[in-house]
Amino acid sequence: MTLEAEQLLTQAQFEEACPKGGAQLCLIGFLPHIMDSSAKERKKYLDDYNNGARAGGGVPATFLWSQGGDQFELEEKLNLGFGFPALVAISRKKGIFVIHRGTFTEQSIRTFITGLASPKHIHDLPKELPGIAKQTKWDGKDADLPKEEEEL
Repeated sequence: MTLEAEQLLTQAQFEEACPKGGAQLCLIGFLPHIMDSSAKERKKYLDDYNNGARAGGGVPATFLWSQGGDQFELEEKLNLGFGFPALVAISRKKGIFVIHRGTFTEQSIRTFITGLASPKHIHDLPKELPGIAKQTKWDGKDADLPKEEEEL
């Protein structure tokens, strides 16, 4: 089985991947908005995330990713105002989360994941997480530039 992080698109997907009371960790990578990067950069982030997750010592976890800003309320509740990329490990069963604030490289992601056995900076998970805003699956391409408004 090949481990690949799935794009977080719906509330139902989140509940299935990260159920309340579920013992498995849920990791969510928040990547820069496609308007702030390129398809090539995003694919590099995803490669590093996936490879770091595969090499992360077999930690039982679900791996998701979201485009920065798409889940604004969740990002706010998880204290991700420092920017993207960011990585968060959530334990809904224990009601805690841990933020990876290091570089977003394969090695640093692997180190973060293996370090989850004894995390240093634990935060209490909000009692109620905001709902997941429904998103459209990324097509793997660069973003289209917005069309300029016509002058009146």
